[in-house]
Amino acid sequence: FLQNKCGNMLVMTLYYLCMNNKKFKESRLADCVVAFLDGIRSTNLKTIKSSYNALCVFYDGDDEVDFESISKHIKDEEIRDNALNFLLRLEKIPVIDDLIQSLLEEAKTNDKACLCLIKIAQSIDGAMAIIETDTKWISEPIPTIEKTMQLFLSIIKHSEIARYIMSSGKSNESGLFNNSSPLNFSSGSLSIGKNHNVLCQLHTYTHT
Repeated sequence: FLQNKCGNMLVMTLYYLCMNNKKFKESRLADCVVAFLDGIRSTNLKTIKSSYNALCVFYDGDDEVDFESISKHIKDEEIRDNALNFLLRLEKIPVIDDLIQSLLEEAKTNDKACLCLIKIAQSIDGAMAIIETDTKWISEPIPTIEKTMQLFLSIIKHSEIARYIMSSGKSNESGLFNNSSPLNFSSGSLSIGKNHNVLCQLHTYTHT
């Protein structure tokens, strides 16, 4: 039912009832959330958009989310924004390789995708997954050089990762800190690009 255009009508009706009928919400919200989660698997774009909008309001983190579908939706300009809005409303974005890869690609032009990556990087597993998935983003604005800096600092705030990058030789292998990269360590500071004078002291980088 959710695969055809009637699916959008169903999702919008359930959303309306949950918003405006207290008794219905109290008794059927859990079932509605399941329907909204099923809705993002639809092939109908209107149904997918309505489902994401409903999940942004009612999803509480208890039910399983199809992150494989979300990874694909991030690549679709018609529903990308809806998918990213939902991810940003999650308390924690899971560490999934395909999802991270999709976000890294989209972050080149989309601020919300970078914010999702910064959120993932709050956990050490997420931060490590980002640098293991791809390091080319270090030398690119995603979508601005300031956001690249913000993501990078979110990753190296984990002292284990900072030590790993600095001591394992990975910085040289990946080009993280070579002369062509816009991000370079210099005298305990991180400089941004040849044409930028911004210096950020690495107060979060601690040695233990």
